[in-house]
Amino acid sequence: DPIVIVVEDEEEEEEQEVISHEGLALNPLTGLWINEEVATRRPVAVMINNIKAALPQSGISEADVMYETLAEGNITRLVAVFQDFDTDKIGPVRSTRHYYLNIAFDHDAIFVHHGGSPQAYEAIKKLEPADLNSLSYLENIMAWRDPVRSKKRGMYEHSLYISAEGIMKAWKKVGYREERQKDL
Repeated sequence: DPIVIVVEDEEEEEEQEVISHEGLALNPLTGLWINEEVATRRPVAVMINNIKAALPQSGISEADVMYETLAEGNITRLVAVFQDFDTDKIGPVRSTRHYYLNIAFDHDAIFVHHGGSPQAYEAIKKLEPADLNSLSYLENIMAWRDPVRSKKRGMYEHSLYISAEGIMKAWKKVGYREERQKDL
């Protein structure tokens, strides 16, 4: 006699979790869900030191986009672009060059740096980006020197840091537009 195997097809109802995106929007830099209010805000682009003496950097893991570009010679700098961040320590922050402004413009970003080359200052004056230069009166609002690094020999120039809170305070003080451009 043949053996008959009966397979019962029991359809199990799988409960699917419904995820609500109420109050959320897609991060325009990463495509991930973030707070709706943060998603419509302009991003921030920060100049970060990237030479061996400046390591380790702080806060760059929260960047949504990271650019590494030549500053001069074989020295590179990072431009960390943040949309959704609450970082307590970002840096070390360094000076800019004129060509880094393009990255900020491409993202409609508030551009954060500490000083710059003569060409950078000329471009900033001419192009008028949303610029937060901690070398200006804003230093006490958004930046500080790491007390340990600043006292080590040769480390003073690698000891300036900012925070998300400090950036937001400086941003409010200068009154730059908060909403990102719709056509980007």
